[in-house]
Amino acid sequence: MHIGLSTASFFPRYLTEEALEPIAAMGVRDCEAFLSSHYEYSAAFGQLLRSRADALGLRIGSIHALSSQFEPQLFSVSERQRKDALSVFADVCRVGRIVGAGCVVLHGQMRVKKVRAPWDFDHLAACFADMDVIAQQAQLCVAWENVHWCIYDKPGFARQMRLRAPRLRFTLDIKQALQSGCAIEAYLADMGDALCNVHVCDMRGDLTTALPGQGVVDFARLKRQLADAGYDGRVIVEVYGKDYQQLAQVQASVEHLRGIFAR
Repeated sequence: MHIGLSTASFFPRYLTEEALEPIAAMGVRDCEAFLSSHYEYSAAFGQLLRSRADALGLRIGSIHALSSQFEPQLFSVSERQRKDALSVFADVCRVGRIVGAGCVVLHGQMRVKKVRAPWDFDHLAACFADMDVIAQQAQLCVAWENVHWCIYDKPGFARQMRLRAPRLRFTLDIKQALQSGCAIEAYLADMGDALCNVHVCDMRGDLTTALPGQGVVDFARLKRQLADAGYDGRVIVEVYGKDYQQLAQVQASVEHLRGIFAR
C-alpha cells in the first residue's frame, strides 16, 4: 500500500490541473483527479491534465466526477435521461483513458427522500452493464464508492451488486463509512476482493473531518484491516479545504500516514 492524494483536497484553493503541482511538491507520486465541471470532461482538458502530470512525474490512477451533475440519471427509468447521462459518463471515461487512470469512481444515485425505498438491484445491474461497456472501451473499471448520502450507504449493497455485475469494483471511503454509522470491517467484507481504491481522512468524535493524525481514526488498525482483506493498492488522502490552513499541514499528514503504512 502506498499513499496518494486527491486533487479534491485542494478545492477551491486550486483548479484541478493546478493542484497537481502542490501534490508533486509534497513528494507524492500517485493521485486521484477529481473533475469538478463539464469543462473538465473534455478531451482537451484530459490532454492538459496528462501533460502536467507527466511533467511533474505524477501517476493519475483514478478519476472522480462531480456526481450530482449526471450520475443519478445513469440509473433513471427514463431511457432519454440515461442516454444523456451515459454521454457525459463517456466523456469522463475518455479523460480517464487520456490520463492513464485505471478506474473511475462512482457515487450513483443520491438519497434525497426521507423514506428509504428498496432498490431494484436487477435494474441497477442492467444500467451498470451499459456503463461497463463504455468504461472497458476506455480501459477503465468502475469503482463504486460507499457514500452515506447516496445509494451505497450501508453494507450489503456491494454483495448484491457483485452477484449481478462481476466486473464491478469498489472504492472504500472510511469517512463515509463512519458517517453511515457502520463499521469499516463490514464494508470490507461487503466489497471483498472487488476493492480497488481507498479514500482516507481523519475524523473527530463529532464525525467532522480532519487531517490524518488530527482525529480519532486508528490508521495502524486500518492498515491491518486492509492487509487482512488482501488489499495492497493505493490509499488516497481526500480531505477538505476547511481541514487546514497551510499546505505544510497537508504534507505533515501525508508523512504521518507514510510512517504508518510503510511499517
